[in-house]
Amino acid sequence: MVRAGEETGTLDKILVRISVFLERRHKFRNRIRSIMSYPLFMLVISIVVFIFLLSFVTPTITRMFAQINMTLPLPTLILIKISRFFKTGWIYIIAGIFLIYAGGKKLLASGRGEEVKDFIRFRIPVLNNILLKKEIILFSTTTATLIDGGVDIIESFQIARQVLSSRLLRKDIDDIIESLSKGGSLSASFRNSKYFPSLVTQLVSAGERSSSLAEMFNRIGEIYEEEVSQSSVRLANFIEPMMILFMGIVVGIIVLAILLPIFQIS
Repeated sequence: MVRAGEETGTLDKILVRISVFLERRHKFRNRIRSIMSYPLFMLVISIVVFIFLLSFVTPTITRMFAQINMTLPLPTLILIKISRFFKTGWIYIIAGIFLIYAGGKKLLASGRGEEVKDFIRFRIPVLNNILLKKEIILFSTTTATLIDGGVDIIESFQIARQVLSSRLLRKDIDDIIESLSKGGSLSASFRNSKYFPSLVTQLVSAGERSSSLAEMFNRIGEIYEEEVSQSSVRLANFIEPMMILFMGIVVGIIVLAILLPIFQIS
């Protein structure tokens, strides 16, 4: 974009467009992070409460059951074993978490990791819709800024594809670029795409006919930004009660495992 600004003598306008684009992208990412922060906080609290119950509360209560010469119920035996494991094997738990984190980070940084991310992006319900639209937002807003800055359409796509983290979407853009290089229309190229929704094709077709591609790509970004925000809010609202329900079930099982031997003793 800076190169295009130098060639056309509009460098000041180009730098303003770049700053607006970066600010918009920063706001969008912060909005998604703020939406998902509370569910993540709830997840951390749930894990801490679970570990605290099994490591400190449960051993104190179940110690007397281990000293009684009676056949303990299966839930109580399982609870005692899990509690002992958490109390004595915490070093193995920490080592396991570290190994999973390191292995996951190494996997995601590899070529195989891109396949894993694409599997998550296109297979897992709810998340696939949010992640795919997030990619389309980044691509569309970047393309709009480039075209508006005087960069030609093919070069804009070649630059904008670099913001995509999905290998499959990048391949899709490569096919569109190849089709354009052979003289195909932009709308037809998007129509043959596997991953761009029909709405994108319709808006691109309208922009192509009216010579307002930058405006249409901007519009695509705005539409999907709003959809991703709403989908993220719905996902967060769904996760919160599910986590509360999960914690209630876990605590209920622990309480039941403690009460069953008391009933037997009675």
